[in-house]
Amino acid sequence: MLVLGLYRDVELDRQHALADALGALRREAPYERVVLKGLDVAGVGALIEAIAQQEQNPALVRAISEETDGNPFFIREVLIHLVEEGKLYRDGGRWKSPVTSIAELGIPEGVRQVITRRLSRLSEAANRLLSVASAFQGASRFDVATRAAGIDETAALDALDEALAAQLLRSTGRSTPTTSPTRSSATRSTRS
Repeated sequence: MLVLGLYRDVELDRQHALADALGALRREAPYERVVLKGLDVAGVGALIEAIAQQEQNPALVRAISEETDGNPFFIREVLIHLVEEGKLYRDGGRWKSPVTSIAELGIPEGVRQVITRRLSRLSEAANRLLSVASAFQGASRFDVATRAAGIDETAALDALDEALAAQLLRSTGRSTPTTSPTRSSATRSTRS
């Protein structure tokens, strides 16, 4: 039997229950710890090229790589941010930028800042709905999230449309209205 467990080591300290469990596991059964790291610059370039479907400026790739430490989620967030800011756009199927230098792109100093900027573009109702949805593990029922957010159904539907358009929520495709945060931990971290 293979058991696979994932955790963020930056969230694990000596008082965390998982620290005790990992210590006990070493005594009970053999296991292998695999530390996942971000993509290297070449991997970041390959990911950006796969997303853009074209070769990218090496300076842009390096800047995004340095900013995100190669984390694919953060890479996507930075790209979405650049598109939303109008600093990166498609023209005839190719990505272009109206700025001439990487410094002018204004890549934010941290991905938390990217997510915070994206959330700041949304209405208060959308932010309240996202805050509540981020507390759920996986999908959340729309009616429950709406009541917990303290907003009426019409405002909640508008907020839901806004969050879906910003790609901060995704539809689960079920007939019962539910929402599923695409970035629940990131949304939660901006609320701390």
